[in-house]
Amino acid sequence: MNPGCQLCGEIVTMRFVILHLFDFKSYVERAIHILKPGGILFISRPDIDPPQAKLLSDKWKLINDPCQKIGHLHWFNRRSLEFLAEKYGLQLKRCLNRGEMIYHLPALVQTLLRKLLGSEPEGGRFIKCHTLRILNATFSDGILAQRLSYGDCIYVFMRKPPTING
Repeated sequence: MNPGCQLCGEIVTMRFVILHLFDFKSYVERAIHILKPGGILFISRPDIDPPQAKLLSDKWKLINDPCQKIGHLHWFNRRSLEFLAEKYGLQLKRCLNRGEMIYHLPALVQTLLRKLLGSEPEGGRFIKCHTLRILNATFSDGILAQRLSYGDCIYVFMRKPPTING
């Protein structure tokens, strides 16, 4: 693939995009149109279903961040993205979550970890110490969350079947 070519169609990415679009359907249709048969459509976005979204409700930073207006117009979960793939005749190759693991732990364990490791004064992110927070983000929220498919963001890989012509 020519790295400078944006319309080659082997891979089309919609990374944290479709939830901001008034009419995401036309963008998805355009992405599928430029996607070559056998190509991959990658969509990532916040997932409305994980424990973090349910626990924090309107205080969840991806729904209502007091520091910024995020502009999320649409919400998705696994089922809605599976429906999207089916509607457009795409093969769902992989669907996984990734994000903060702490919200998938029992409430008692969460409380204990927060007492031991603290929270950031501004923003209240888990783990006060910056170095420990980076290690946690890499191993717990990154590698482990991806292996277990836990987290507040969903990553979907859909394949355009070789028999469908765009």
